[in-house]
Amino acid sequence: DLAQQRNPYAMRVLTSAVTGGHHGAHEYLRFIADELAIGDLSYTITTMRLSLKNDASMSEEEKDWYFQSIVALQENLRNLRARHELEE
Repeated sequence: DLAQQRNPYAMRVLTSAVTGGHHGAHEYLRFIADELAIGDLSYTITTMRLSLKNDASMSEEEKDWYFQSIVALQENLRNLRARHELEE
């Protein structure tokens, strides 16, 4: 339960380890790395959105940088999820 709270993808990672649905160590490690990267990117995007929303002292330049960074991270996350879904 703690793993699932910290990373919503934890059960998929743990289940895949037990079921052996992936062949070969390289594919398995790539699957694990992708799962972790998806969780990390999701967390980073959420944290940045909260910072952007809640920090009234942020300059317009900083807000613009945060916004552009969030957009770029979302694109990376979308691409990673698409590639990851193909590998499952």
